[in-house]
Amino acid sequence: MKYLSPPELKQLCVLMKLYCNCNQQELTGLKDTNFKLWACYLATKATNLSLGQIANYFNIYPKFLRGQLENMALEYMLDSSATPKILDAIEDAYKELESVRSDA
Repeated sequence: MKYLSPPELKQLCVLMKLYCNCNQQELTGLKDTNFKLWACYLATKATNLSLGQIANYFNIYPKFLRGQLENMALEYMLDSSATPKILDAIEDAYKELESVRSDA
């Protein structure tokens, strides 16, 4: 049975590629890049998908992802200047897409 990826994650990847100038391989490939971790972080904040669904889509081990997300959240909470501004822009763009979709 073929895995159907959630459209929310596809949209988030498009925004990541546009804003961060990265490619699909950097987001869903085998190597755990900062882009992949940022996308997972945004997916947990912006969607109602489970960590398992997010990990499956981005091809990352769920327990490793959980640890990385906890570290990122703690780092961003302790030092708001550590949060890459691009993440705020992507999250805002994603929320805007969601509102446009719900208005349609």
